[in-house]
Amino acid sequence: MSADSEEAPKRPVYLVIALMAMWLTGMNAAAEGWFAIEVIQNPLVSAPSSVGAADLDSVVQFALIAAIADNARYALPLGIAELILGSMLVLIAAKALFGRRASPSFALQVIFANLIVIIVGYALRQPVRERVVQDVMQSGLEERPAQIAPADFQALIHTKWWWTFRVHLGLRLAALSLAALALSRRSARELLEPDGNEPSTEEEG
Repeated sequence: MSADSEEAPKRPVYLVIALMAMWLTGMNAAAEGWFAIEVIQNPLVSAPSSVGAADLDSVVQFALIAAIADNARYALPLGIAELILGSMLVLIAAKALFGRRASPSFALQVIFANLIVIIVGYALRQPVRERVVQDVMQSGLEERPAQIAPADFQALIHTKWWWTFRVHLGLRLAALSLAALALSRRSARELLEPDGNEPSTEEEG
């Protein structure tokens, strides 16, 4: 039998897209978890340089650091869970993309665990988001158009930042839901299932 005949079939486009979304979401979760752990262990290491004029990114970074440090009781275990589960997502997606084999059942379990952590983390991090929004509004770095009254502009900034958090949450949930749907399909399971678990197709005489 030639090597070409034993070559695994190409992954369908929908599966590649789902695995890439899974990989990116895992990277994001792992990075977020690592950042929380670093902040709690040593806030000064994670803080941006204060040299030069303050910018919006620095204000957001300082607000995140202060809020995470103030809520270390739940931020640390949440960060550890995000780091571990996010890293598992990355490894599973990479294996499925490049190694051609991965257990869809195990991948689905990791996806659902990440979904739970994301939802619980969003609820627990309400004080963190409040601190970010409050510091951004007080920084005065968002430019107010002349035709908008200060009170209306403050309300606009408040709404903008809260929707930013919600859209970020929605994208992560959508990416993992897409990955779960793709991995649940029979064609994906047959393609990715380890050899020992594949349905037998060699009963031809």
